[in-house]
Amino acid sequence: MKSNPILNSVSLALLMLFFMTACNKDEDTNNSNKSGDVEISVTDAPIDDPSIVSTFITVKGVELDGTRFNFDSEVQFDIMAYQRGETKILFDEKIQTGTYSDISLILLAGEFNNQPACYVQTKDGLKHDLFTGIGGEVKFDIDASSFKVEESTKARIILDFNVRNAIRVSSNTGTDKYNFNTEYNTIIRGENISSTLIVSGKVSDPLNLGDDRVVAYLYVKGEFDKAKETSISGSNGIMFENALCSDVVDGSGNFEFNFVTKNNYEVVLVSYENNDNDSELEVKGFLTTNLLGLLGVDINALAGTNVNTNITITGFLLI
Repeated sequence: MKSNPILNSVSLALLMLFFMTACNKDEDTNNSNKSGDVEISVTDAPIDDPSIVSTFITVKGVELDGTRFNFDSEVQFDIMAYQRGETKILFDEKIQTGTYSDISLILLAGEFNNQPACYVQTKDGLKHDLFTGIGGEVKFDIDASSFKVEESTKARIILDFNVRNAIRVSSNTGTDKYNFNTEYNTIIRGENISSTLIVSGKVSDPLNLGDDRVVAYLYVKGEFDKAKETSISGSNGIMFENALCSDVVDGSGNFEFNFVTKNNYEVVLVSYENNDNDSELEVKGFLTTNLLGLLGVDINALAGTNVNTNITITGFLLI
């Protein structure tokens, strides 16, 4: 009997498809059985409001690409205790290998241990509930780059909780003066620690123009708009809202930005003073690097190592 070449071709194609499908299923099954280590830590950049002494948050768990990982018990801690490279580990577990792109932090709202679950404490001892009128839990989506979980290495992710941008200040005088900014996706920045570096510097201020406090703000090069950043009409009602991070210049003139990615940046130095003898500082003006009023100091952080620079102040420019 003669064989039918068309039927033979169809049979061969079906056979190949069967083996390919079987192989793919085996491969998927093998991948689903693989796991890798993930560590998620949190850090904070110093806030420039001198009346705030602590900012406590209560975390219930994390979510990775829609999969919820609840903690054994809620974790409450002062996020402001972890600055200038200090971190608190929130999550250290084995999870399925693969590429993850979505991270969320689950915070508790309402009360925790007879006090607000998330609150700001000010110098006068008041605790301001950051979720006034809200109970249950709130999910904070994180602006994070994708990361891989592999069997051979631990993925270490840092969550930079920008307390300065996270908190909205109202004109209230009671315990509801401070609340979380409702644009939760602008509050936390997530990075793979292995791809970050430190940008630091030392300010030389021979003219002693710093007054009560100097704050260094880090911007991606070209994103600092003086008119916009000195306006308080933004969603937070604060100045310098679009700064990637900030740091208070210490008594020796040092500042430091941790866990930043490779990029071209500029550092803007701002002087604060207390001109009405209350608990709040007011912006006085910019410290400049030349008498022509150059505000930003260019920082090239494209290399694979940390960046350190000295900045000499030669002038002062009012807001």
